[in-house]
Amino acid sequence: MILTCPECASRYFVDDTRIGPEGRKVRCASCGHAWRQAWQAPVAETLAEPLSFAPAADTDPTAEPAKLRGARADVSSRLRDEAVEKRKTREAAAVGAVWAVLGAGFLILALGAAIFRTDVVRILPATAGAYAFVRMPVNPTGLAIEAVQGGPGLQDGRAALTVKGVERNVETHPRDSAPLRISLLDKGGHKLTSQVAGPPTGGPIQPGETRPFSLSFLDPPMQASAFQVEFAFDAMKPPAKPGRRPVSAAPSLPSTTLKLRGAAPAPVVPPIQARDAAPLPASSPYALPASAASPHG
Repeated sequence: MILTCPECASRYFVDDTRIGPEGRKVRCASCGHAWRQAWQAPVAETLAEPLSFAPAADTDPTAEPAKLRGARADVSSRLRDEAVEKRKTREAAAVGAVWAVLGAGFLILALGAAIFRTDVVRILPATAGAYAFVRMPVNPTGLAIEAVQGGPGLQDGRAALTVKGVERNVETHPRDSAPLRISLLDKGGHKLTSQVAGPPTGGPIQPGETRPFSLSFLDPPMQASAFQVEFAFDAMKPPAKPGRRPVSAAPSLPSTTLKLRGAAPAPVVPPIQARDAAPLPASSPYALPASAASPHG
């Protein structure tokens, strides 16, 4: 029979025959608490004295019951697992938030670069190649290349290939002419050589007007079978920022009007009068001898 103290929950193993049919008063050896223990089984003898007994050999009076210890261990393990899961969830949420912010920033940057690509290329002409690579060509010049033609010829006695055409202003306000890159291609479309033609002179091109250009290749490659004309964005200068005046190399001097002397008149040279030649006198050392002066027969 196993008895449990109602005060300290200490448990004891007791022989069944030591508890009478009317029950018996027992005392806890751990805390000293006494109580009456009932038992239904009949016994042969009745003991009047309280039964005192020691704890079982495998029972620690101060230890918790095995079931309670197991329950507490399960609760601690479950709480620890929940704390680890919560920490992992917070870390994953923080990483996801960082990536979301970076992705949103990249998306906004890409969207702005696509919408304002013309302004971007005007400020940074070298970016035109990147836009062309992603199939978003940009023409920030406001010009169109038209009437392009080319053919062989001679220049200074050398074989030449001359490419001509015009730049047309397709906008509603004047535009500066832009440099052009003219390339010679072989039959496979590979670039053999190229030259940059400076912008045509003559000031800004008015709306709807054209400006001719011409470029010659001396001794062109024999493999050349076609040519290509495009804007040389990398050779274009970025537009000057408004409100800034160019800085001159030397400080400007105050304007002063000087009275300059006019050009001196050319000196008057009297004309030389012609005279008939006369022989030198005989006393002159340079005179010819008389025999040389007489005519020969």
